[in-house]
Amino acid sequence: MPRLSVSLFIVFLLTSSLAMAGENCSRLNGICRDGCGQNEEAQLGAFEDCGEKQECCLVKDPTGDRMHCCIYSFAGADYGPSNCGLPEGNLCPKGSGSPLACEKLKMCKERNQ
Repeated sequence: MPRLSVSLFIVFLLTSSLAMAGENCSRLNGICRDGCGQNEEAQLGAFEDCGEKQECCLVKDPTGDRMHCCIYSFAGADYGPSNCGLPEGNLCPKGSGSPLACEKLKMCKERNQ
């Protein structure tokens, strides 16, 4: 019985730490799908809320400027204005790109307590 408890505890620690390390597609206003639709683009990255073979699909920006904000970290402790910046040439030099403006993203406006 103690072995089972220890094993379950180790599995819990491993799965909870993995969940904290990934990105969340829904925070980017994306939808997890097996394949993105004609008016969607797949966001690069590993998303904890998507299945193993799913993509995080974001609606294409009709203006063609897909990146409006670069998010440097998805860790709650890093939230705030210094966590985000503008893309350079429609690319993010670090972090993940978002089609939304930085001022609309929670991780750019406020600190997570």
